[in-house]
Amino acid sequence: MVSTQLKDLIKMEVEAKILEINVEEVRKKIEELGAKLAYDDLQIVRILGFHDRPMQGFVRLRKIRDKVELTYKGPKQKTGNVKTREEIETHVEDFEKALEIFEKIGLVVQRSYEKHRISYKLGDITFEIDRFPNIPEVPPWLEIEAPSQKEVEEMVEKLGFKKEDMKSYGGLELLKHYNIDQKDLK
Repeated sequence: MVSTQLKDLIKMEVEAKILEINVEEVRKKIEELGAKLAYDDLQIVRILGFHDRPMQGFVRLRKIRDKVELTYKGPKQKTGNVKTREEIETHVEDFEKALEIFEKIGLVVQRSYEKHRISYKLGDITFEIDRFPNIPEVPPWLEIEAPSQKEVEEMVEKLGFKKEDMKSYGGLELLKHYNIDQKDLK
């Protein structure tokens, strides 16, 4: 049985991406909605899995300044242009030691990259403007995460986009869209 404390950490991630955005225009619109800047910084990301089996979910280790997040992301489900998946997240103290622990139990780094993120919060809704600084062929994109598909769609429309603009892409699908091999990530 899952403890109440653990249940509080488990949530369903509901999100969609809008590709090829004008960063300054989107920031202005997000701020006009009343969202507050959470951070604007570089993330160091490692995606871990087992080398001998297909990913049915994965572990993400992410460092933003001196904060280190450890996240389990379950298999994704797509509903229209929205992606949903189980997510369990917590914080760990040391990025390198956490990475070493996972490698000792057989997890391997399957993707490694840096991503610049501008993150805004509006209640339970997160707006994230992302770009890969080392891969200029991938234009900036917006990711909207909310508790429900309806809220994601409402925010998309409030920002002046159409539902048809929404993509349910995961990271690898985003790279594939721009014909980038994941090995090109740094």
